[in-house]
Amino acid sequence: MKKARNIIAVSISVIGLSLSSAALAASYAYMGDVGSEPWGMTSNTDAMDAAFGAGNWDRINFGDSIAGYSFVYADGGDGAGTSFYSYIAGNTSLLESFVTAGGSLFLNAASNTHGGAGPQSMIFGATSEEGIYSGNGYAVNPLDPMFAGAGSQWYGTWYSHNAITAGASFTTFITGDASETIVAGGAFGNGYALLGGQTSTGWHSSVNGSDPFQLRVNQLQFAASMANPVPEPETYAMMLAGLGMLSFMARRRKLKAAA
Repeated sequence: MKKARNIIAVSISVIGLSLSSAALAASYAYMGDVGSEPWGMTSNTDAMDAAFGAGNWDRINFGDSIAGYSFVYADGGDGAGTSFYSYIAGNTSLLESFVTAGGSLFLNAASNTHGGAGPQSMIFGATSEEGIYSGNGYAVNPLDPMFAGAGSQWYGTWYSHNAITAGASFTTFITGDASETIVAGGAFGNGYALLGGQTSTGWHSSVNGSDPFQLRVNQLQFAASMANPVPEPETYAMMLAGLGMLSFMARRRKLKAAA
């Protein structure tokens, strides 16, 4: 009987470790240009720290692998626009597959490199066009959880450089002075894509007590919360092995009791 209890305990431990592995698979990354931040500001990295805790996310570069992450925030602000758009153009299928498989992306660019070049392709048929500036951002639905503690209007010089054009699968969260879409997001498959044209929050200021930095933190947390990563095959195998062992021991005990 003691041996049986030990085996059951080990089985439960295996299942617990399997579930822990699945939970630990949820990880976050911030993607940008090599060795630089938009406008030389730390506001993006500060927001990642505030959203997920310092040391709980990775800083990666355009072109690095995103395998193993559940959420990736990519920013193409300022002079990083060229690298940002090139990365998306060369990896559209990969990014869309990442989302449909359960990952979440926040692709944001207030670029200074493609003015007058027309709309740049994003993912799922959406585009981002540089040179459509807005001094303000306005919450479409101030009661949306994305805006909790952040207010409903924010000012900047500029607040945004880019306007997003997206299909009916996307919901518009923030608009600009000319009612253009600045932030929009949508669910695709098991994951989520959030697209933006906002500058770094170092350019933003409060309107009627609003908090633009908190807004960026909220956006990161919102997008990350929409991820639904599928456990790795080996995690399923461990779980099935543990459950199989429990089933075997339960059946064995039942047969002994019947005898």
